[in-house]
Amino acid sequence: MVASYNAPGKSNLEVSPINPKHDGIMLMEMEEKRQFEDRILKTSLRNLWDPAHRKHYLTQIARSYDTSIDAIEEIAQLLMNNMGVDLEEQEFTSMVNSVRDIESIVDEGLRNFKLSRLAKRLRMPKTDMMNSYYKALINQAPFVDYTLDQLDQLCTQVKDWLVSGWIPSGIVLLLHALGGAGKSLMVYELIECIVKGQPWNGYQTKPGRVLILQSDEPVIVTRERMQLRDLTREYPVTVVPGWQVENMARLEARLKEYAEMGDPVRLCMVDSVTAINRNTLISENDTEYARFMLQLNDLGDRYGCTFIVIHHSNSDGESRGTKALYNSASEVWGLMVADEQTGDRVLRVQKTRMGRPPGRYKFQFEEDRMGFVYLGREGDESREDDAHSEKRIELWLNEDEHRGIGYEVEEIAEYLGLNKNTVRKVLKEMWAKGTVMRYPSGHRKALAYHVGERRSIDRLSIADEGSIDRRSIGDQYENPENIDVSAPNDLSIAKSEQFSLLQNRNSAIDRSLEAESPEIREKVIDRAIDRLSIAPDLIDTAIDRIDPGDLVLPNGTCVWHRNGSDKLPWQKVPKSYRNSKTIPIEVLERDLFFELTDVSRVIAINGDRVKVRNQKTGRNSVYLLKDVALLRKENAR
Repeated sequence: MVASYNAPGKSNLEVSPINPKHDGIMLMEMEEKRQFEDRILKTSLRNLWDPAHRKHYLTQIARSYDTSIDAIEEIAQLLMNNMGVDLEEQEFTSMVNSVRDIESIVDEGLRNFKLSRLAKRLRMPKTDMMNSYYKALINQAPFVDYTLDQLDQLCTQVKDWLVSGWIPSGIVLLLHALGGAGKSLMVYELIECIVKGQPWNGYQTKPGRVLILQSDEPVIVTRERMQLRDLTREYPVTVVPGWQVENMARLEARLKEYAEMGDPVRLCMVDSVTAINRNTLISENDTEYARFMLQLNDLGDRYGCTFIVIHHSNSDGESRGTKALYNSASEVWGLMVADEQTGDRVLRVQKTRMGRPPGRYKFQFEEDRMGFVYLGREGDESREDDAHSEKRIELWLNEDEHRGIGYEVEEIAEYLGLNKNTVRKVLKEMWAKGTVMRYPSGHRKALAYHVGERRSIDRLSIADEGSIDRRSIGDQYENPENIDVSAPNDLSIAKSEQFSLLQNRNSAIDRSLEAESPEIREKVIDRAIDRLSIAPDLIDTAIDRIDPGDLVLPNGTCVWHRNGSDKLPWQKVPKSYRNSKTIPIEVLERDLFFELTDVSRVIAINGDRVKVRNQKTGRNSVYLLKDVALLRKENAR
């Protein structure tokens, strides 16, 4: 503050503050502060993506102002925060990239030297730096959200399997067991199937190159295993004896080399966790012990290689050591001896993301060939019956009239006279083996199974009635003028002035109309105008001849039964009927009326009721058997 005196003659002394703008010293201080901050900000911005250079120039600023680098860095961080930039995050990203590059160095000594120098430059302990790096690997999966349409498209893509239904491609599988259970032998059997392109216990494998990182057994034993399985030099198998986790960079270099050659490694066996960590000072119970599993996950994502890591079980039958091993694997299997005399083994699937569901699966170990025979899920004693059912289903789906057409469990069970639960279980196994394919059946939750490429039929003929695909049968109704109505054996569909079935005095619909009031009869006939016409000579009214699989036509006065039917669009149903167990279809709106009386396939018959599926919409409905007319019958019946 500076004193300001009044003019002479006035006795009172008044003191007033001076505007800081007129304070030269303060102005100098403010300008110097502004220049100081500008210099730090410009230095930070110029070296935003290069933390090493930024730190170098900030250190020079600290020296010129005779202050500590910590204070300068703190000021820089505050200034950048005001601009929405996190310098520490940028430095972390740079550190992760630097460590990733260093980890790819093959020379272990040089790699360790560079990691130590990097930690020193970052002024942090090497262990803290590596901990941050591995946590970044865990968190590297991107956050991606999908709409339901995108999710449907994603789920229709074919899964990439190493062993169909059991082991997905590009994952890390932890297989643990007590000594002598045969865990390594099981993997050797998988290796043989993959390099030879053979199925494993009937499940298709993805053929390709195999790499064996063998540190648990002598080389001579490994060679004997190869000779036992007739694996000669012509097969793409390579063995790395005595591999250690410190050689991860060499492993990545070899995977990259094979990938660039167009001969990627499909499977890499790592035997065993204890052996490959022989030189480490980290305890088996420490979380850090599982770091190599995160690295293998990273390699699997980048090169599509599946890693099967062999480990030992503890006395409780769980994987030994830190729980981080279990958490780091995509799949965890536990193998144990169930019966020494019979050679039975039990494989426990403890953790899975896409492979075999968790449970206990039985195998028989055949010592003479050192192989395993799959016996089915534990507690399921119907293996032989299932095998017989599987063969029947496979032959039926491969018949010319069925090949390429999707059938649901209920349909196949009815056609072949099998139990629905058995068919469902067998079809799931067949899908896992890759012998059948499946897709969601229209708007329903059920799955349709088929063999070969899905077929689409543009024209429905009498001879091809057994080959009707529910996805395309409706196409001919959309463009009736394209149908050749002159062929005597064709199901003629064309526009007509009157529903042709009404002309047939012997038809079920005509008989039912006779009993109705004139108003209802007029309403049904009116709705029949412009409806698609069916040739009368193709109608069979003998309900005792209707069987599952036949095509039928519900009549215009039938009653829809709620029990066993799919839900109707209730906005098209009169309110007075929405809670009813039965609905006369003549009370429904026009489009729903025509849907429910359209060509349908019989799924099941239960007493006096019949369950049918509409061939256009896939909707299931239940009617009285007397209310449907048989559209066509096989000549053999």
